Amino acid sequence: MRPDLLGLVEAAYDLRGSEQDWLTRVAERIAPFFDDGLGMMAFTFAIPRPGAFRMGREVLFGVAPDVAAANRRMHTCLGHPGGTSAAELMRAYGWGAGLTWTRRTIDVGGDSPVSKKVRALLASVGAQDFYAVLITDPSGQGAVVTLARRRFERPSQATLALWSLVAAHLAAGLRLVRSLGKVEAVLHPGGRIAHAEGPAVALDAREALRHASVAIDRSRGSLRRRDRGEALRIWRGLVDGRWSLIDRFDRDGRRFLVAHRNDPHVRDPRALTLRERQVVGYVALGQANKLVAYTLGITESAVASHLSAAMAKLGMRSRVDLVAWLGRVATAGRLDRPWRK
Repeated sequence: MRPDLLGLVEAAYDLRGSEQDWLTRVAERIAPFFDDGLGMMAFTFAIPRPGAFRMGREVLFGVAPDVAAANRRMHTCLGHPGGTSAAELMRAYGWGAGLTWTRRTIDVGGDSPVSKKVRALLASVGAQDFYAVLITDPSGQGAVVTLARRRFERPSQATLALWSLVAAHLAAGLRLVRSLGKVEAVLHPGGRIAHAEGPAVALDAREALRHASVAIDRSRGSLRRRDRGEALRIWRGLVDGRWSLIDRFDRDGRRFLVAHRNDPHVRDPRALTLRERQVVGYVALGQANKLVAYTLGITESAVASHLSAAMAKLGMRSRVDLVAWLGRVATAGRLDRPWRK
């Protein structure tokens, strides 16, 4: 299989079968980009409380038992760095970035016990590095695809930027395969609305869905060959922070795009609106406003506005204050703790 970023995005929205089937399809699409012979593994995870990292379903691809065992131990030790929160853990090791690498933890940790453990684990299996494609959202749940590497090669900024966009789609697809949201609109190819209900009835929502449908078709056309970066940029995983568009075919083979509700679940601290808590949740992962806008399918100016409103409600004077607070309390199920100065 040849490397194909758009093919990987399409696999993210292939919802056939179980969650493990989905993880297998996605991992097989990731392998051609980074696999250099040591194999890979994929697993789901949860960070239910500070300092807790729980691995879930696991899929192995040509990885030796000792390499798989080292991978598990590495993630276990990264998951227990002294009682940090989900937000702190994800931010420290680049878990909001889409693509990260094991040696990044050494750069972050210096001579810390965690860094020493990581060095020892790499040496024990003859690997120079582990790459990890991270599928995360503010819920503290997600999945990871990791590949042991025979050589150390720091990803370029351009590569990291592309994979941050891909990861937004992977997270949207994982939410859908876990819990397929309500259908609130059906669109013909070209963007014409065939059916709409609930919030999708509004004129601005219909227009946003139409534009998103057209953008997806453009991405999957000649643009995917000419400019994969632009193809990724215009295909958003969410429309207006609420819907993901999924292919559906009728019995005659006609294609439709179905808008499923798929907004990321984030608990409500201090009566933030849905959009404000979505924005705050992604900021907690260390994402810049531009990537938050892409992930939610809204404008960068809207992200800034919602973030400013949330900070005012929470009594924060700066983004630094907000991130520091979220590092203490923004774990799955605990984002509703009140702020205390």
